[in-house]
Amino acid sequence: MISPVLRWLFGCFTFALGAISPAPSHGVVVGVNVVNPQRLSQADRAAVIEQLQMAEVNVIRVPLAPPWSGADYRPAIDFVRSAYQRGIKTDLIISLQYREGARRRPAVRDLPNMWSSYLLSDADAAQFRAIFEPLFNELEGGGITLAALELGNEINWAGFNGDFLIPGEGRVFGREEFDHDPEARQVTEGFGAYLRTLSVLKDLRDHSRLNRETPILSAGLADPGSAGPRPGVKSDAVTITATLRYLRENGVDALVNAYGVHTYPWAKAAAARRNQLAEDTFAECRSPAHGKPCWLTEWGLPADGPGCRGNDAPRTALMQDMLIDFRPFVREGRLNGLLYYAWADDKYGIYRCGAVTASGRVALNPKILE
Repeated sequence: MISPVLRWLFGCFTFALGAISPAPSHGVVVGVNVVNPQRLSQADRAAVIEQLQMAEVNVIRVPLAPPWSGADYRPAIDFVRSAYQRGIKTDLIISLQYREGARRRPAVRDLPNMWSSYLLSDADAAQFRAIFEPLFNELEGGGITLAALELGNEINWAGFNGDFLIPGEGRVFGREEFDHDPEARQVTEGFGAYLRTLSVLKDLRDHSRLNRETPILSAGLADPGSAGPRPGVKSDAVTITATLRYLRENGVDALVNAYGVHTYPWAKAAAARRNQLAEDTFAECRSPAHGKPCWLTEWGLPADGPGCRGNDAPRTALMQDMLIDFRPFVREGRLNGLLYYAWADDKYGIYRCGAVTASGRVALNPKILE
């Protein structure tokens, strides 16, 4: 939902953040997003990894992407490799690739977060194999085992999926709109192309040397809430429930180990927040005996002011409340991963002024989930 992917895990050496080993509490993976570390200098990337290690963070979520444009994946691979050498595994966000001649929907200056985006329906599975396979082989050749492979990001709303109309009408589509609404039907064309690429990713994973057991996650989905109009909003979306049901009807469960979901329900009262988690965010998450669990690959709370200013106490208290809200889903086996957004982002970051904040120590503490 948030576009830059700067940093993730730094730490305060005096605190055992208990961040993320493969099976801390009820098997849940706890970690943090590092926003676009491939855009940092080599020295700054090394500094980030040093901070993460000192904070005892063991899992991060980062993109496999060039710094800006072009085809230079070297900085991204270098960051993943260097992190792994320091005991930090990566949930790798993998970009889709698009057919030759595909054009981006232009960004809209007056609409925040409406970035230039390809139509998901133009995703090309053969081009994906051609680009990703040698990169994956290079990671494997470096002896790297990943924490997860996550294909795409927030494919269910206009910010990351050019199949949605811009500007939109503030509609959140439910499953029933797929059968008759022209925009929603176009979005399902993109979901079909997404599944074709996902099948290539699974084939590569299944035939890999080191990562055959690495979980595949479907794209982390934005959480727009329940279906219906959103007055005053100029972007459209599909509910998490409708997206996952459509993907499941078309075979996604044979291709993934878990569903990726996102949520930022910080503005809601406690009862409304818990209802959103139950009715929207985690509604399709199941225990392994009954379906597929979820990884919450983005969740976050805004800080009270930029830089070193602001009072972190309210965010710390709300952070603890949210983790308690997550606890039943973890205990039921419906939620297997929690990756906070983000390490050093100006708005959501938990590493500020050279140390992990009190709220960050809460976000990275799996014991609260027990």
